[in-house]
Amino acid sequence: MKALHLFAAIALWITPAIVRAADLPVSYTIDEKALKVSGATSSAHAADVVVTACSQEVPAGATAVLDADLNCIGASTAVFLDDGASLDLQGHLLYAGIDGVLCGTPDDCARSATCKRGSCTVMNGTIRGGPAFGPSAALRGDRLTAIGVTFTENGEFALVGRRITLTDVIIDRPVLAPLAARGRVSATNVQVLGPTSGSFFSRTRIDMVNSYSESTVEARTVHLVSSTVTLAPGGVIAWRARLENSTVRGNNRLACFECADLVTSRRPLLDATSFCEHSLRRSGGTWGVCSLD
Repeated sequence: MKALHLFAAIALWITPAIVRAADLPVSYTIDEKALKVSGATSSAHAADVVVTACSQEVPAGATAVLDADLNCIGASTAVFLDDGASLDLQGHLLYAGIDGVLCGTPDDCARSATCKRGSCTVMNGTIRGGPAFGPSAALRGDRLTAIGVTFTENGEFALVGRRITLTDVIIDRPVLAPLAARGRVSATNVQVLGPTSGSFFSRTRIDMVNSYSESTVEARTVHLVSSTVTLAPGGVIAWRARLENSTVRGNNRLACFECADLVTSRRPLLDATSFCEHSLRRSGGTWGVCSLD
């Protein structure tokens, strides 16, 4: 599984998008200045904390809001969310420092680059920027939830964590890779724009529903429902893959030896409404399930 290991190594250690309207699973409005996601809902609860300064820490379990755009370029971290805390960006733009939002206390995140103890929720706005080199992420922690958030022009990664849940999210042109997870990733109404050298990666499982990706989708198990993967370097790379009402085509932009639309160790499962162009089996040859096999 040489290609799988290559993409995994890139994702764990550390171009403008071409979007075809017919392939997009959901409708978004993207503001040219702030890339604000339309239809974002306001916080259902009164705020415990108002974030007004870079590197501010939100206590465990608290609800925080951003009342204005906040520029944290030059800071180490924009916001710390202690375990169980949430941040409602309220449609505003948060400029990341080295990192954007870290889910964990400053001490915990200093001991562990992945803030292994932290879980948090970020919603309703945009996190932009981050350095192109060095271990940086727009959102980092253990158990991460993002709802109605646009991650744009981030550093090495948009998100790094163990268990990641995304709903109504746009990941736009990260420098290296959109996402790296040690555990399961659930993505619903997600757009991953701009091919990158790294992949939308999980060590275990990725479930994508009504989503669109221009980055390689890579995990031990990949399940696509009403989703499209296209224009990516490697398409879908997995031990096993299942497609329902989904399309995987026009990938292998790197023209590598072990890349295709579907690269799997087990025979991929496609229902009658799914489509792919090229498949590759690890033991050699194709699976004979795609139109050009």
